[in-house]
Amino acid sequence: GYGRIAHFVSPERVQQNNVSLYSVPEKLALNTFGYGGQWMVAQEYAQPQKNAVLQLQFSAKEVFLVIRSKDGKEGNVKVLLDGKVVAGVAGSDVVQGTVTVRDNKLYKLIKLPKSGEHELKLEFLDGNLELYAFTFG
Repeated sequence: GYGRIAHFVSPERVQQNNVSLYSVPEKLALNTFGYGGQWMVAQEYAQPQKNAVLQLQFSAKEVFLVIRSKDGKEGNVKVLLDGKVVAGVAGSDVVQGTVTVRDNKLYKLIKLPKSGEHELKLEFLDGNLELYAFTFG
C-alpha cells in the first residue's frame, strides 16, 4: 500500500484509495516494480482490478507474496517469469502457471535453482485480491 510503497516506477503518481489507471515502464531497473491497468492503492495494500498486471525486476532465488482474497472470494493470478508462463521453477503455490488464492497467506511464486536477475509479471484474472508485501529468499 501507499503507506510503505518503495521502488515503484510507474510514471503515474499513486492515487490513494481511488481506482486509477497505471502503466509499466518499458524497462525496469533492478529491484523496481510497476503497475499496469487499473489499481486501487490503499494504505496497507494494493488491489488490482481485473486484467491488471504487476511487473517486478528482481535478483533472488525465491519470490513470495502475501495475498489476501477480498470478501472471501477466490482470486487467480497468472505468473510469468522472463516473459513466459512459469514452469519448472514455479513455487509450490503455482499450478500450471496460475496461483489460486483462497486463503490469506504468503504465496510461494518462484523457486529457482540459484539466485539471478529476472522479471516477474503477475496478471490478475479477476478483481478479488489484495496484495501486501513481497519477500525474497
